[in-house]
Amino acid sequence: MASPIPTALGLRKASQAPAGPANVKKLVIKPLKSKPELPANFEEETWSKLRQAVQAINAKQPVSCSLEELYAAVQDMCMHKMADKLYQRLQQVGSLKSPMCWP
Repeated sequence: MASPIPTALGLRKASQAPAGPANVKKLVIKPLKSKPELPANFEEETWSKLRQAVQAINAKQPVSCSLEELYAAVQDMCMHKMADKLYQRLQQVGSLKSPMCWP
């Protein structure tokens, strides 16, 4: 015969657990009040950070930003449709030091 489940601990069998709409919580996602905008100087500041990093790498100097921060900067620029301009700028900076780095 099955032993009873101790109820003193507040344990119940799964079949005895209350079920119904009273226990269901709804998740409500409200729309943003205003569309987030980029800072006015986002592109210039981000490009400046990336340019300094590329120049430091070409000069075999330590980079002031972490690789994660640089990756996030590139990702942000690409997500905001600045990838073409970023690619052109990186080609220009890279070709000044060593043309073999870029195809």
